[in-house]
Amino acid sequence: MNILMITPWYRPTIGGVALYLEKLNKTLKDRGNNIKVLIPGEQDDITRSGSYDDVEIFSYNMRSLFSPKSYIKSLAAFIVYAGPAILKLRKFIRENKIDITFINYPSGYEFYFAILRRLFSTKYAVIIHGSEINLLPEEPWSTRFGVNMTIKAADGLVAVSANLLNRAQENLKKLPRLTRVIYMGIDKNWKDGKRGSYNIDGRYILTLAWATPVKGPDVVIRAFAKIKDKSPDIKLVMVGSGPMEDELRSLIAELSLSERVIRLGTLESDTLPPLFEKSLFGVIPSRQEGFGVVALEFQLMKKAVIASEVGGIPEFVTDNYNGILVQPDNIEMLADKLTLLLENPELCQKMGESGYQRVINSFTLEKTGEDYCDIIYGILGNKEQGQKDTKPSANI
Repeated sequence: MNILMITPWYRPTIGGVALYLEKLNKTLKDRGNNIKVLIPGEQDDITRSGSYDDVEIFSYNMRSLFSPKSYIKSLAAFIVYAGPAILKLRKFIRENKIDITFINYPSGYEFYFAILRRLFSTKYAVIIHGSEINLLPEEPWSTRFGVNMTIKAADGLVAVSANLLNRAQENLKKLPRLTRVIYMGIDKNWKDGKRGSYNIDGRYILTLAWATPVKGPDVVIRAFAKIKDKSPDIKLVMVGSGPMEDELRSLIAELSLSERVIRLGTLESDTLPPLFEKSLFGVIPSRQEGFGVVALEFQLMKKAVIASEVGGIPEFVTDNYNGILVQPDNIEMLADKLTLLLENPELCQKMGESGYQRVINSFTLEKTGEDYCDIIYGILGNKEQGQKDTKPSANI
């Protein structure tokens, strides 16, 4: 099978969607599929821009239908540009014998594939990951139009959590007939791979996320400030950079936490296992999440996790079983739960063991790969596979 992955981010970019797709692509390749990746670029021709892990990466300037700054000018440009763009995409698909295209994290410009499907029966499915659906009502109408058009015309829709699929049903006008929840999986061997070296003295709590408002890094800093005197030997280690960087550093200084909060910036995923191993437990303070794959990483490392009860997280983090769920933006509640786990190491260990068993049993990349092959067969005409329903792929 020849598969084309459309995504806003891929190597050298490091981020949740990009890293997950790398692992998914490897899993699909291991099952005998050929993968190519297409990302946005500035080129007016589809250009090979590199490769990673034997996956060829191409870039192309797929222009949006409208620009909020100049509707008339952008519409005129689109009318001139659309025909050649569609023909170039069709030529690329034909020359590379692409059987199916997966559009990840739709942003509006991918509606060319809706046109390709109507004109040439090009098969494609859309994979939604989180913010592109959760924040869609706040986007310009042109973006909402493009995303709706892309998803409505698709042969199938994959959501990374049941919560996200429900959000899609609320925010979009119409979904494809074939919809499926396929949970993100994790590589069981990730914990045994490449090792980073981090000289962090003493005991610490760990959190990993982009420094953006939806991830709530300010929430965990404020909660940590409330327990700093109760636990004077504990530090907070934060991995991930982003647009809130200056704001977070100012907050840390304001709360007199400069010696207690360690910000490590963006790190390669394969170098992180030692940070997980030495941490006491993990915190995911997100205001929104599509899935929350970092919770799987904590569980694979046998670590308890305190996580916001948002998005897909409650679908695999069960309160007081393999972690603790808290209300988003509830600083007092988070501070109380930080204290609870710090004072009960036996509870941390028990939750960590429970989380590990859940990951190994239900959330592996092998399982995810099987589920994607099922939906591919369904779209391409395998009747038996195509009759699968929209229930989540993992048995929790």
